[in-house]
Amino acid sequence: MRLLNSLPIPATWLAIIAFVAPAGAQFDVDPSEILDGRTIDFPIPREAVQAKALFDQGNDRIDPALRTLVAQAAGQGGGAFAAQAKSLGVPLGDATRTVSVALSPDEGSSVDALLAVARDHDAEVTAVLADVVFASVPLDQLEALGAAGELHYIAPQAQYSPSYPALAAAGSIATDGVQSVGADKLHAAGITGRGVKVGILDFGFQGYSALQRAGQLPAPKAAKAFNNSGRVEAESVHGTACAEIVHAMAPDADLYLAAVTGPVAQIIQAAKWLADQGVDIVSFSGGTQAGPHNGNDILDKLVAEIYGRGILWVNAAGNEGDLHWGGPATDRNGDGFIEMGRNGENFIVVQAAGNGLYLMVTWDDWGPNPARPSATQDLNAYLYPFDPRTGTYALPPIAVSVNPQQGLGRPIELLQAQVPRGSTYMLVLRALNVSRPVQVHVYSYPFTPSTPPARLSPTVPDGSIGIPATSEVALAVGAVDVRSLDLEDFSSNGPTDDGRIKPDVSAPDMTRSAAYEGRFPGTSAACPHVSGFAALVKQRYGASHRALTAYVKRATRAMGSGERNNQYGFGYIDASKLDSIVFSLGEVELPEDWGGAIEFKELDAQLAAARSGRDLGLKVVVGRDEYRIGDGLKVGITAERGCYYLLLGRDEQGNFAVISPLGDDRPRLRAGEKRAFPERGTIRVTGPPGRDEVILIGSREPLDARSWRSSDSVSVARVSYRVVR
Repeated sequence: MRLLNSLPIPATWLAIIAFVAPAGAQFDVDPSEILDGRTIDFPIPREAVQAKALFDQGNDRIDPALRTLVAQAAGQGGGAFAAQAKSLGVPLGDATRTVSVALSPDEGSSVDALLAVARDHDAEVTAVLADVVFASVPLDQLEALGAAGELHYIAPQAQYSPSYPALAAAGSIATDGVQSVGADKLHAAGITGRGVKVGILDFGFQGYSALQRAGQLPAPKAAKAFNNSGRVEAESVHGTACAEIVHAMAPDADLYLAAVTGPVAQIIQAAKWLADQGVDIVSFSGGTQAGPHNGNDILDKLVAEIYGRGILWVNAAGNEGDLHWGGPATDRNGDGFIEMGRNGENFIVVQAAGNGLYLMVTWDDWGPNPARPSATQDLNAYLYPFDPRTGTYALPPIAVSVNPQQGLGRPIELLQAQVPRGSTYMLVLRALNVSRPVQVHVYSYPFTPSTPPARLSPTVPDGSIGIPATSEVALAVGAVDVRSLDLEDFSSNGPTDDGRIKPDVSAPDMTRSAAYEGRFPGTSAACPHVSGFAALVKQRYGASHRALTAYVKRATRAMGSGERNNQYGFGYIDASKLDSIVFSLGEVELPEDWGGAIEFKELDAQLAAARSGRDLGLKVVVGRDEYRIGDGLKVGITAERGCYYLLLGRDEQGNFAVISPLGDDRPRLRAGEKRAFPERGTIRVTGPPGRDEVILIGSREPLDARSWRSSDSVSVARVSYRVVR
C-alpha cells in the first residue's frame, strides 16, 4: 500500500482526560464511501510490542499513567512537568511536583492502615469515600508508595468537567426556559421556591457578584471554594450561568455555591459541605466518561450517600452523544481486531477538526469493586494515517496505547497526537484477550481547550451517558433546544452498561444567559432548569427527596417514542402536568395460587404528607437487602395498634404496585399482630434494576387503594431493597 507522510509514535503511551467537548462539523470526505464492510490485517509495529512488554514488567499496582509520568518527568522544569501531567490526565496537587491520586487498600488491609502508609510517604489526604483514599503525593514518593503491602492500586484521581459544548451566538427568538416549561404560571400562583435550599456544585462562579450588584442574582446564603485558588469567583462563568437558571426558575429559593476545578476529591468535599448546609437539592452540571458506566463509580457512590441524607441530586446527562462510538467487543472473523463499523469493518474513521486529536477508549471490565480495578479483558488501541481518496493507510501508527489489563488496573486506553486539521485516520482496537463481549466506548475530546474534538464515523449515541448521571438515584437531564424543542444531537443517551434507561427527564438549553452574554447550550443548561423546577415542586408539595424525584418524572410531556426512552427519559419537564399527576400503578406478579398478576390504577400517593409510622407502631420488613430479578420476595408486617392497612411496592422510577389487599378492600391488622405476606409462596421480583421499596400505610379509617390520599390520620413505614440482574 502507498505510504503517506509517516509520523513517529509518540513517547506518551497512556493518558486519560475527562473533558466535555463541542460537536464538530461534517466530514470533508463522506466516510460512508469508505466503510464498505472491509476488514484489514493491520500490522502491529515492533515499538508497540516493546512498550507493551515494558508495562507488563513494571509494578502493576501503579497505574501506567503515573509510571509514565515518573519515567519521563526527570529533569523537566515546572512548565514541562505540568504539561506532561496534563497530557497523561494526571491532576497536580497544591504543592510543587505533587500529583492527586486515588489509593485503594489491599485485600485484608484497612483504610486506616493505608492512611498511615500514605502519610509516611508525605501524602496530604484530601478525602476518603467508600474505602478509597484521595491524596496529593510527591512524585518522587510514588514508586515507594506503590510497593507498600497495604496498597491494592494507585491511580490518578478522576477529573470532572463542565457539561457544555461550544457557546452559540445570541438568537433572535426570545423564548426562554421559564416560559417553555410553564414555570411562570407557577410563579404567578405564588410558587417561587420559597423555603427551599438549592446547592450548586460547579467549576467556577466568575462574575457572580457583578450580576448580584445588577440585581440579576441573589446573594448566596453560603459559598465556599474547594479549588486550588481558594476563590469562589474563579476559573469559569459556568457556575454563574447555572445559578442564573436556578434563580430564574425558582426566584425565591436559597442558593448555596460550592466551587471546584475537577479532581474528584474536591467534588466529594464540596458535596458533603452542601449536605451539611442542609440543602434540599444539589445541582451538578458536570461529569466524566472515565469510569464504569453501570452506576458503580466512586462518584455514583457519593451521589447515593448524599441521596441517603434526604437530598435530591440533579445531574447533566453529558454532551458526548455525537462524539461517541459504542458496541460490544466482538471479533467474529478471528482477525484479532474488534468490529467497529456499521457493516462489520474492523476500524472507525477519525478526522481531525483542529490541530490535534484526543481519543479515549474504555470498556465495562472494572471488576466488582471499581475502587480496586481488576480488568482482565485486554484491548490495545492504534491510530493509523488514512487517505480516504484512495482507501489506503500508512505505517507507522501515529499514536498507540498498550496499557496492560491482566487482572489489575483500569480498562482504559488513550490516544493523542498533534496533527494537521482535516487529516484522517483509522482507529483500530486489537483484542489481545477478549473472552466475553464487553461493552466498549470510544470518546473524542479536544486536544487543547481551544481545539475542537476530532470527528468519528460512525458515531453511536447509545450508551454515551456521563458519570455520575449513571447513578441509580441521580435525576439525569438531557438537553432540548428551547427554540425548536428538538433533542440536541450532542445530548448524551442511555442506556447504562447495566441496561438502565437514562436520562430520566429532559429540559431546555440554548436559553439566554447574562453570564455568557449570549445563549447557554448543553445539558449543563438543562440541568439547573430541572433543579429549579424541583425547588418549585418541593415548595408546593413539601415532598421528600424520593417523592420529589417521582413528581418531577411525572410532570413531563412525553417526547420521542412517546414512552420512556434513552433520549428524553420520561419527557420534557412541564409545570402544567403538576395539576393532573396521578401515579399509575405498576404490576406485581404473584404465584398462581394467588391469582397471578394484579393491577390497580389512579393511586394519588402523596406520601410526603404522611407520618413516619410511629403513631400506629407500623413495621415492615423484607428478607434481605438485595434480590435478583426472578427471586421470590416475602414481606413481614406488624402494628402496635390496630389499624386498616395498605401494602404497596414502588420501584426506582416512582411506579407503584398494590401488593395488598387481594380481594379484601378493608384489610386490618390487630394490635401486636405479625403477618407474613403472602401466607404461601412468594412475590416474584421484577425489573428494572434499582432501589425498590415496600410501603406499609396504616390508618384508623378504611383505605381504598383506588382513591387513597394521605391525611393526618395516616402513618407510613417503609423498607427498601436493591434489585439486580
